Amino acid sequence: MSDRSILRAFGVRIIAVLLLILLLFICFRSIENHEPIADERFHLDQIFQFSQGHFAIQPTVTQIPGYHAIVAAEFFLLQRGDMHEVFLDTIRLCSFILSLATIVAFFACALSICGKDAWRRILLFVFFPILFPLFFLLYTDVAALGIFLLGLFFVLRQRSTLGLLVGSLSILVRQTSIVWVFFLALSVIMNDLHESPLPMKRIPGWGFVEISCNREGLKRIWSRHRSVILMTTGIAVAFFLFMLVNGGIAVQDKHSHPVGVYMGNIWLTLFLFFLLFLPLHVANAQAMGKVLLRHPLASALCAGAIALLVVVTFNNFHPNNHVSFFLRNRIVTAFSASIAMKLLFSLPIMLAVLSLAVTRLRSKPAYLLYPMTVLCLLPSWLIEERYALIPFVLFLLFIERQKPWVEYSLLAFWILLSAVFFWGIRADMFFL
Repeated sequence: MSDRSILRAFGVRIIAVLLLILLLFICFRSIENHEPIADERFHLDQIFQFSQGHFAIQPTVTQIPGYHAIVAAEFFLLQRGDMHEVFLDTIRLCSFILSLATIVAFFACALSICGKDAWRRILLFVFFPILFPLFFLLYTDVAALGIFLLGLFFVLRQRSTLGLLVGSLSILVRQTSIVWVFFLALSVIMNDLHESPLPMKRIPGWGFVEISCNREGLKRIWSRHRSVILMTTGIAVAFFLFMLVNGGIAVQDKHSHPVGVYMGNIWLTLFLFFLLFLPLHVANAQAMGKVLLRHPLASALCAGAIALLVVVTFNNFHPNNHVSFFLRNRIVTAFSASIAMKLLFSLPIMLAVLSLAVTRLRSKPAYLLYPMTVLCLLPSWLIEERYALIPFVLFLLFIERQKPWVEYSLLAFWILLSAVFFWGIRADMFFL
């Protein structure tokens, strides 16, 4: 590539970045003075109390208030006029600054993982439909995501201990981030094992199964990753003690957030994956067809198992999932109304699972994403699309490069959806 072509490409990217920043700022200015939307009023109250020096946690705040403390500190520095008057636009600006930092953190990770694809991935990230509106609102999800991505960046840069330390701070914003701290730790160890495998020993009579029975191999893992193992263990113990002392995972309103085994968020996430990634499924159609033709019996059994599980486990029992102002609740209410609707709901879920099965990720350790997503979503009774934000974002980072038409189709589709969602939220028509 000639120097002129390189400069032209660089110039196009700079212009694209400037236009993106301008668009984000215009969206922010259009909503900065809007009355608190949905859960914003709870977060606003906690932030204001902190900014006034009152550190009691409000009854409606379920998270450890790390996000509220950061925004309150920013508000204290940026506040205009009387401290006893809440300026919603200033508080939203403080949160918006965290959103911009999260975008930068994603781009840093994308450069490390995706290389030249990072420029397209950052656009996909910004316009991901269930994330885009949150950039401008008082919600904890973007801040938790940003802190986790910063931890992931350090891990990618071979700064594993620092990455775990930074990633663990996201627990102070959303408790479910504990799962993703384990993801970081396991990724470090699995990546090392992938690059230099341990000696393996076949189990007699089970020729296709191999396990590590070598004590030297285990010593190697300990010697190379002692700090990671010890730090992760310490974080796990500290989190267990927090739950024990706190009496649950939620700080307040514990009766609405009991820890259990609930499949609702898993089914909703797969349903949304099918809807939001339609161009990817079209690109995967041929590979999906080959799997069905080669393994018809196994495919039928898996489809039957999914349908049965959806019918038995997809229920709408949480009181907060009955508020029709939220789009997710309309989906949950409609598809949990009868067995017929549940079976209909299971069809896109089956296709989503099949599409995931034929979608290649960039490395073997990246496939940890799937079991860790299940662990993250399984304990939550309340069905919320926001709980799946980190899994969706990691999928954007780890998925192999797709054909240009797939990525551009996704981008066009997501820009349209983001515009509709943002407009609907700003007009008080609905929330996600």
